[in-house]
Formats: sequence, structure tokens, C-alpha cells
Amino acid sequence: MSTTHDGGQTDRTQTVRSAWTNALRAEVLRIGSRDLAAVARVGVWLATYADADGSNAWPSRETLAVLAGCTPESVTRALRVLEGVGVLAKRRRPNSTAVYRLLIGAERPDWGRHMHHYTDTRQRKARAAQKAALADGLTRKASPDAVRTASPQGVPDSVPGLGSGQRPRTPSGGSDSVPGHPRTASPDAVRTASPAGGYQYLPTYGRDQPPYHPAREADDRLPALPGAADEGGASIRPLVEAMHARGMDVSWPLDTNERRQLAAQVAAIGVHALVEHAARVWRGAKNTPYSVRLFLPQWLALQPAPAGPPTGAAALGGPSPTADYLSSMAALASEWRQGGPAWTAT
Repeated sequence: MSTTHDGGQTDRTQTVRSAWTNALRAEVLRIGSRDLAAVARVGVWLATYADADGSNAWPSRETLAVLAGCTPESVTRALRVLEGVGVLAKRRRPNSTAVYRLLIGAERPDWGRHMHHYTDTRQRKARAAQKAALADGLTRKASPDAVRTASPQGVPDSVPGLGSGQRPRTPSGGSDSVPGHPRTASPDAVRTASPAGGYQYLPTYGRDQPPYHPAREADDRLPALPGAADEGGASIRPLVEAMHARGMDVSWPLDTNERRQLAAQVAAIGVHALVEHAARVWRGAKNTPYSVRLFLPQWLALQPAPAGPPTGAAALGGPSPTADYLSSMAALASEWRQGGPAWTAT
């Protein structure tokens, strides 16, 4: 009750807008749900745009999103919940925003029945679909229908639809061939290659070496080369040990052909000559070498020294002119010291 200026009393009338806001606040306090609080925050900001009787509220989604601190999609889902529980009515207008009216029901709203309009976001639906598809795939693999059964001929059949990647096999008594590679079946049902040839695989030789990586350097070092010898028995082990003794620790990522060529150079040139050549390259390098591939092309290009003196060396000339001149000067000096006739003073 309220008192007027003339001393009379009149009833205090609460507006629909205030009653609707108070009722929504009471529901949030009663349930204590975070999702319901987010829905109510959008509803309270919507009520600020309504008239006293709860009509003519027509703010845009973007405006409510800024006021409520959420996205326009969240505003749409919150308004959908309020419409579902019967506390909000919407009237669409062509080429304009919708007009909302606040409603107060006689019963408590059933929030649990309509809250999924707010919680079921597109992200949650996508995750739920992925989980359902994964569970369905696991169920199919574990079902009894997916168990492989043996054919009457004793050859296991492929399972369609499970991605096994196997070709259906034919009975052992008939022809067994792969397109492009004919095969014949042996009596014991074991696949054997026909004279036309079997499966062909891409060759592994002739490809570039993988790029060097320091983390793999330890795998290419000395312990990775036991028994690295060519067909003649020559080994590069002495060269590896000599390089290590001189402090030139490098990796040795060589294939069989390269080790064979290097072993032949070790036998022809000698370990000492190869190590001395590597030492000169090592001292002249700007950065510290890490792989033997820096020395390998130059090692393989070295020519072995001749076994003996070159033939026909005497036929190319006698003593050098310098030696001849020095010998003549020594004879003249000796004759002058002895006072010979040619040097007697007159």
C-alpha cells in the first residue's frame, strides 16, 4: 500500500517488465545453473528495451550480444530457450528485426526440457558425431560378422568393407595370377612365381643420400663399420683408425660400392698419403668437416706413385750446368792458391 498527498491510500501496481525480471532472477537463484544464468542475462537486457506492459522489445542480436558479452549465436540460442519455456513471444517483421513480448506464466518454467537449445552448440554436435562414428566403427570391427572365415578350398577369404587391402584368392586348383604379373599355383597351394616374373619393386640403388643431420652422426661413426671390406679382403678400417688418431673425427655414411672403391685406394695409395691429404684439406676448410664425403672425391682421384725410378732418366742430360760451373770454379781457386803458372804475377 502507498499513501497519496491527500492522505488516502492506493494499491501499488507492479509493471509486467519488473515482474518478469524479478521472476527470471528468482529462477536463476533457485536452480543455480551457469547456462541458465547466461540465458537470463540475455533476457534481462532484452527486458530493458520493452515497454512497461512487456511489449515492443525489438533490439538486434548484435546489440544484445554486446550488452551480454557473448556472440550473436549465443543470443539466438538463449532467446530460443526463453521462447521454449513460454516466457517470451516473438513476432516476425519483414525486412526488420523481430518484436518480442514478455510473458508471465502461471506455472514454473520447465528449464530442463528446453535448455538443450542453448547447450547444443555446433561444436558440441560435431564432437558428438565424431564420437558416435568412432564407436560405430569399433562396434563393426568387433561384431561377429566381421570375423574371417575359411573357404572350402582352405584359402582365407578377404573381408569386404574393412580395408584389409587383400585381393580375393582363387582356389589352389585353378589359375592364380595378378594383373600384369602372371603366377601359377603349386600343388600345395603356396604361391610361386611363374616364368613371366613376380612382383617388381622399385630399386633402392641410384638414389641420393639422405641429408646429413647431426642427431644421426653417431650412427655413422666408427662402430657402424665392422667388417667393411671389399671382395678382395681390403678394408678401410686402418684409414678410419688413422683419421681418428689424427683428431679428424668424421662420419662415414658410405654405401658398399663407395667402401669398395675407397678400400682399393687404401691398398694402392696407402693410408699415410690419404691421411696427409685429408689433413691439408682439414686445415684449409672454413668450417670443421663432419663427413668423409668431403674427402672422398679427392681421395678417389689420387694416382698411385710409380714403384721405381723413371726409365731413361740418364738419357735426358748429364749433370746440371750449375754443378758444372761450381766444379770449374773450385779447380781454378785451388790452382790459384798453389801459385801455378797461369796465376803467376808479372
